[in-house]
Amino acid sequence: MEKIRKLRGGNYLFVSEDGNTLVGYSGQNIAYVYDLSGNSLDPIYKIRTIQYLSRVAVSPDRKYLATKSTTGEIAVFSLESGEELFRVKTKEMDGYQMYFTGDSKSVLDLGRSRIKLIDIETQKVTYLDDDIQPVAGYCPRVWHIALDRSSRQIYRFIETESNYTGELQISPSDPGRISFQVAKEVPYQMPKVLKGFSLCRERNYYWRKPHIIVTDKQFNEIGKIDLPSEFEHFPPMRKFFISPCEKYILFDFMKVSGESYLYELATMKMVRKFEYPYLWDFTMVKDDTMFVVSTWQGAFIGKV
Repeated sequence: MEKIRKLRGGNYLFVSEDGNTLVGYSGQNIAYVYDLSGNSLDPIYKIRTIQYLSRVAVSPDRKYLATKSTTGEIAVFSLESGEELFRVKTKEMDGYQMYFTGDSKSVLDLGRSRIKLIDIETQKVTYLDDDIQPVAGYCPRVWHIALDRSSRQIYRFIETESNYTGELQISPSDPGRISFQVAKEVPYQMPKVLKGFSLCRERNYYWRKPHIIVTDKQFNEIGKIDLPSEFEHFPPMRKFFISPCEKYILFDFMKVSGESYLYELATMKMVRKFEYPYLWDFTMVKDDTMFVVSTWQGAFIGKV
């Protein structure tokens, strides 16, 4: 098999929309930026960022690095100089992924429960959606917010009952048109649904035991995938990740040794076994020909 190379920086990964930029970060709050368009796998930028780093993103023009901390601070850096340009303190702790707008002029931040836009020039923070209001005395809880860059939609999973059930809401991602509408009731426990939630180029996926559910971009169910029969003898599955082009699926199991397995999605034939403790994230690049397994201690990249 092809040699696997370890990269500096892991945790939550960011991959640019064109697939040429990969970013990971270390426990020392250092972001490492890689150019995947060539053959070198040495970082092209290494920037020490803010404390308690939790998310990173690079602008399409590769001028800016946006970083977010678990305490809700967002700081923007110049990639060329490494200088911090500004930082803002938002109303929320932590949250989900950030993305730059296509013109590289603003950061779209998916917060813990709200969506905001940060203008690079003016440093102004604009909340794009409304506060979530209590329903019949119960305050809905947001379990997950994600941007689907294929359909340009934002998905928001909200718990509307105290038993972890609720609804999936969808909104256009255009900053001027953020308006969530209920797309589907979710009568299953959301933590279990989200342990395999994958937004791919053509379809979406999630976990509903004992199947992987396949949906269209409006979350209408269009198919089911059975797990490999050998999984009956495996420990409980912690999470799975489906590659962007839907060619492969990585299964991560609750094993002390950190075992995870890469399978072909269409045939459910095993391709590789990994033994990386503390697996954090996974993706594939270059049309699903290269994998990136991310851990707390760094990321590992190689060809299938």
